[in-house]
Amino acid sequence: MKSWSRFAGILGLVMMLFGIFGGFIVSFEVGLILWHIVLGVLLIAYWFLTSGLKNIGQTGGALTGRASRYSANVVLYSIVFVSIIVAFNWIGNRGDYIKRWDLTEQSLHSLSDQSIKVLKDLKEPLRIVGFIGKDTGSPYHETVKLYAYYSDKVKVEFVDPNAKPHLIDKYKMKEGNVLYISYGTEEKILGDSRLNDIKEEEITNAVIKLTRGSAKKLYYVIGHDEPALKGESRNGVKELADALSDEHLEIEELLLANKGAVPDDAAAVILAAPKKAMMAEERDALVKYGDNGGRLILLHDPQLSPTEDIRLIADHYGITVQKDVVLDVVQRLFAGPAVGTQLIARDYTGHAATRGLSEQSPAVFNMASSLSIKEGVDDGATRTELVKTSPNAWGETNLESLFADEPSAEPDQSDRKGPLTIVAAFEKSLTPPKKEGEAPKEDEALPEKFSRVVVFADADFAYNGNFALYSNRDLILNAINWAVGEEGGVSIRPKTARVSMAPIEKNTYLLLLTSSFMVPELILIMGLWIWWRRRAAEA
Repeated sequence: MKSWSRFAGILGLVMMLFGIFGGFIVSFEVGLILWHIVLGVLLIAYWFLTSGLKNIGQTGGALTGRASRYSANVVLYSIVFVSIIVAFNWIGNRGDYIKRWDLTEQSLHSLSDQSIKVLKDLKEPLRIVGFIGKDTGSPYHETVKLYAYYSDKVKVEFVDPNAKPHLIDKYKMKEGNVLYISYGTEEKILGDSRLNDIKEEEITNAVIKLTRGSAKKLYYVIGHDEPALKGESRNGVKELADALSDEHLEIEELLLANKGAVPDDAAAVILAAPKKAMMAEERDALVKYGDNGGRLILLHDPQLSPTEDIRLIADHYGITVQKDVVLDVVQRLFAGPAVGTQLIARDYTGHAATRGLSEQSPAVFNMASSLSIKEGVDDGATRTELVKTSPNAWGETNLESLFADEPSAEPDQSDRKGPLTIVAAFEKSLTPPKKEGEAPKEDEALPEKFSRVVVFADADFAYNGNFALYSNRDLILNAINWAVGEEGGVSIRPKTARVSMAPIEKNTYLLLLTSSFMVPELILIMGLWIWWRRRAAEA
């Protein structure tokens, strides 16, 4: 009995501490928490009345007795244990002092590659002020703080608009604005932006716009029954136009028959699946623009674009659009293999236009022709095969049989075998190479001038109906960014969270969480009891 009364103090202290810390873990189990705390207090009181009070009344050995020393050790270890937990929690909330590890499958608690790249390229200080109240560690606060974690040029501040309403006027915040972003020093602000939403994509796009200065202008060729630039149907390209706007790239329709030439302010021209033939003068205008350092994005489609215009323009740059349709053997669930015109391509060449894309980021093409690079062309240009199909694909040339009422297709000797190229790029420097011993010229400091052309053997992969599929969005935006010389915008865009866990019933969840709290406590109590019995037996 005497041994039990002494152990009661240790048991009571353990239960009381677990009750206190359990309030942070299983706060919904109020009864369990209160039961721990009350029982712990009663056990400590019992120990105090039966053993502790007697030790206090003793002289000399009261403070040096074995029981007191062990009790003091238990208290000391408990204090150290609590201090360690508090220290780890404090350090964990001080993101500036620790290294972060994001172990989630989709890296949901980290910024995307594009966001990190944009932050690393900052030349001036960036300030983000969130009008979302005091930092409580909410997902909104954590998203904003990540920008400061990845760059020491970023300063983050949170403001309670109710406590400091004068800052609303200072930063010219309007109704609905929750974030203020400024680029530059306090003495010279190069630009600022106000956002209504706290999403990584919104914040990064705002930073891109501030750091790039004036937006580059793209032109979209019309007049030949191309997909509507502002069309919201499946066959429109409004989602692409909106995404380009988010990338700080303006896009405007261009009727070449009226203009006669590509405008001087064009950063690039997009020609997407014309259904009606272009005039020769229009093709010549595009070729002349490209030859003089212009940038062309050509989207061919074997079914939607029956004209020869894109073939002729691409051929001028040493890229041949074959008169075939790429087919591939696909595996269907419970139905075995079948031949399909929808391709899943994930073989990317190491090129600036496909940087960040890998086998884990496939693109889906609905119906594509194959491309080939002309050999033996010595014009100082670089031609690159950007995206290829699987080895199982082939280029079907018997289109009449393929598009018949009862389609059939089998590879034969005349068909090109996979892997086949479906996206290719052309690049040529127009800056004359400097000769050895040549005196520097006045325009030597000007940036090097390039002609760049990207040819896609499919067009509807970028239409509204397919734009968001897999990595289609990333592929077309990366290619356009590379073409206009904005390689800083080439990367994977922020991903959205996807559910990757099995559903679990509430009772099962509560049982698991409560067990994770109770099991360590029982193990600790059993260990202390064994230690106590051995110590008592040795005494």
